[in-house]
Amino acid sequence: MTGKKRIYYLDFARGLAVFFMVMQHAVLIHGQYAGEGSNVLGNILVLLGTAPAAPVFMTVMGIFMAKSRASGAALLKRGVLLFATGYLLNLLRFTLPLLIGGERSALPYFFYVDILQLAGLSFIVFAGIRALTTKGPVIPVIIIAVLLLSPYLWNLPSCFPVGNPLWGGGEFVSFPLFPWIIYPLLGIFLSPHLARNDLSDKLRLKLLISAVLLAAAGAATFRFFPYGEYERLGLGASLLIIAFVIGWLLLIEKIISGSEKIKNSRAAGVVYFWSMKVTNIYFLQWIIFGWSMLILDSNMLNENLAAAIGLAVMTVTDLLIRYTAVEKILPSV
Repeated sequence: MTGKKRIYYLDFARGLAVFFMVMQHAVLIHGQYAGEGSNVLGNILVLLGTAPAAPVFMTVMGIFMAKSRASGAALLKRGVLLFATGYLLNLLRFTLPLLIGGERSALPYFFYVDILQLAGLSFIVFAGIRALTTKGPVIPVIIIAVLLLSPYLWNLPSCFPVGNPLWGGGEFVSFPLFPWIIYPLLGIFLSPHLARNDLSDKLRLKLLISAVLLAAAGAATFRFFPYGEYERLGLGASLLIIAFVIGWLLLIEKIISGSEKIKNSRAAGVVYFWSMKVTNIYFLQWIIFGWSMLILDSNMLNENLAAAIGLAVMTVTDLLIRYTAVEKILPSV
């Protein structure tokens, strides 16, 4: 979106999420310990690539999704395309490089469940919900129901084609629909309030109070619900992340809306660009990381070098999309 239609702070938040994801991928793929305690930088990058990245990205997606005037059929089509694109990406970033590298167990990586599959399923779910209603307490009730129901689904058998995208866990699943659908739903619910520039002080206060109450509820219930895996968090931990997402968006909005100099700066313009090209950036950077394992191997570098590779991949990806015709060969979804 450009000009008056652009919601600058949401673009900025989504662009930052893209950057944090790329840096996290660098540490996870090339860092010796994948950010698990090797040094402060690695842990910070993994932290920034989790709470301020994927949940924020999916929430912002939900905010924009709710504003869409596309038909239900168009939403379903986009959902199916995004879902299928996730498996095409798996083929290009994992299966093919691993096969070329002599890895015999490369096929299971084709069924890896990542954020593109989640995004596709989220569009499909939204098409169904919108056909009924999104008004009143419907969305919050669905969010709580998902968080309460999800642990029971996790006990069901998982399999690559069906169970993994919906409720699966383990090394081949990062973003199962249950419980990750709560973040697009959160965005859909908040869209009438957040899909605008320059929030009012009254709205900011209401949202801040809501975040504090959600954080308190999450802290109080944290121990009583599953919280061991980032991929499949229970009610308490999820309420804490929801509170963080609301607070993070309020902070970004305050910074961007509070300063015309920052909002119109060259650096902010780069972040807006990442937001507008999010799918292509995500697709391209993963292909680069996947094939880089043939040269650098995986988890062989210290976190500082891994971070430097992350910056290089982000820069190369930006330049390729900005100045070449690479977008013409990337999936259009």
